[in-house]
Amino acid sequence: MNLLFRQSIMYNDLDEKVGYDDRAVYVIGGLENESKVNYAMPVKALILDMLNYTKQIREAEKSYKKQKEYGDSNSEFLSGFHKEDKLIPVITLTIHFGNQKWDGPRNIREMFSETDPRIMRFLPDYEINLISPNEIDDFSDFDSDLGVVLSYIKASVDKKELRDLTSSDERFQRVERDAFHVLNEATDSKLKMIVKEGKIDVCTAIKEIREEGRNSRQIHMLEAAQEGVDNKKTAPRHKTRSSSLNFSSLAN
Repeated sequence: MNLLFRQSIMYNDLDEKVGYDDRAVYVIGGLENESKVNYAMPVKALILDMLNYTKQIREAEKSYKKQKEYGDSNSEFLSGFHKEDKLIPVITLTIHFGNQKWDGPRNIREMFSETDPRIMRFLPDYEINLISPNEIDDFSDFDSDLGVVLSYIKASVDKKELRDLTSSDERFQRVERDAFHVLNEATDSKLKMIVKEGKIDVCTAIKEIREEGRNSRQIHMLEAAQEGVDNKKTAPRHKTRSSSLNFSSLAN
């Protein structure tokens, strides 16, 4: 199950400009949202990156053909990509929306079977950019609700830790709708949407669930007690018969 998260929220945590030269270098950020560990993730992310680079080359080739600029050599004409052309770097982030430890491969080489080192040195590697809740200690570096979601997922395995987190962090009182749906789905929390000034109050939603659970247990206990009383009222009454042993018959 892959969770969908509105990309505008995600991109608040990415810097579009990653470096400067004579001009700004822009990065195309891709996002792969995984709620379970994907043991083929390095290959999946690599394919996505390569498809993006291929698209950039195809767009350049299409533009040159439209403008009838075929280049200064046969090589540029056949490539559809000129010697001076440059690709826009692509970064794919893999965001793990699960509370279990990521025990999958993080690069292509980890997916290979045991290989002769003499061969391995000729094999290119590719490493994923992984964000996993269990590997983060400080979520304050996140400027968007992504940090709220990931911290909630990490704490969801411990009821006390989750209660302490949501009651102490004011951000849980004003969560965006998309973020609320993700944390609810990722942890199967079944929280009710409590809207206050256009934002979701997760802290109050958790308190209500605890209260409902407490009331449900009390109702169950009352119903069980009432059922016991009703059973006593409807139970048939039997006369007590006195019995005595016939010692003479036993002797015979």
